[in-house]
Amino acid sequence: MWYKNKIVAPDGNEVVYELTTPEESPTRGIALADITRSVMHWHEVLTETYVLLSGGLIIKTIANGRLQQIVLTQSLESFVIEPHVIHSAEGMDGKPARILALSTPHWTPEDHFIYKK
Repeated sequence: MWYKNKIVAPDGNEVVYELTTPEESPTRGIALADITRSVMHWHEVLTETYVLLSGGLIIKTIANGRLQQIVLTQSLESFVIEPHVIHSAEGMDGKPARILALSTPHWTPEDHFIYKK
């Protein structure tokens, strides 16, 4: 297989293909992700960079009580999400967007918190 781990969101709207694992690369992670719609969540320590590879991506963030929407439409456009920033992403027009997801340190489920209003 070309990926190390495949992680599918419970609702099937996000599929992440880890190219590195936390065991082999604890300080940084590299993954491809196909996102139709992710749930609002945040990380305590993780910084993520989303790099658009195909499709279009709408990123919603909440930081300091302020809602922001970022739209990526050009291949290789990117956006950095800092720790504690609540965020979600969805493909434009209901179609999945493919992104390169870079993280520092590596993503782990212990640092993935679902946002509940």
